Amino acid sequence: MESHEPKISIVEIFLGLAVVGIADLVELLLLAFGLDDFWISDLVAFPITQLYLRLKGVRGNYSLIANCIELIPYVGALPLRTIGFLATIYIDRHPATQRVVNVAKKGTATKSSLLEKPPLTPKIVGATAITPDAINKINKENSNKPEYTKKLERLLEEPVIIDIRKNQEEDEGEGEYDYRQAA
Repeated sequence: MESHEPKISIVEIFLGLAVVGIADLVELLLLAFGLDDFWISDLVAFPITQLYLRLKGVRGNYSLIANCIELIPYVGALPLRTIGFLATIYIDRHPATQRVVNVAKKGTATKSSLLEKPPLTPKIVGATAITPDAINKINKENSNKPEYTKKLERLLEEPVIIDIRKNQEEDEGEGEYDYRQAA
C-alpha cells in the first residue's frame, strides 16, 4: 500500500485542539451558569480553524459542518467543534477512510473499488478527438455535400494526443501516448 504523509503535524494537532477545546469549554461553562456568549466564541474559533485548514490544504468539511451546527442555540454547547476538528484530522491521517466515505455517498461499493487506486483517466492535451458520435454528426449534417468526405478524411488524419497520468507530480515522460487514428 502507498505511504501517506499527513498534512497536519502532531504539534499543530495539539495547538488546534487547544483553540477549539478552549472555545467549547467556554461555551459549556457559560451554559452551566445560565449565560450566553452571543456567538463570540464562534466568531473567534470558526475563522481560525477554517483559515488554518484551508492554508494547510486539508479539506475541512467536517470541521465546517461542526462549526455551522455550533451556531444553533443550546446545541452549540456540545463539543461539536472539537469533534469536527478531530474528524478532519482523522481523515487527513487515514485517506482510505475518505475513499470509503466517497463510495458510501455514491451508494455502491465493491471490494476492488475500496482497495484499488483510482483508475487512470484520459485527458485530451492538444488535438481534436474524433469519436463515433462526432463522425455520425458530420455525416448527418453533410450527407448531401460531396466535400464532407474530404473534411472527414482530414479530421481522421490529424493526430490525437491523449495524456494518461496517475498523478500530476509523476515524471513528465510517463503515460503520454500518441494515437494517429481515432476510433
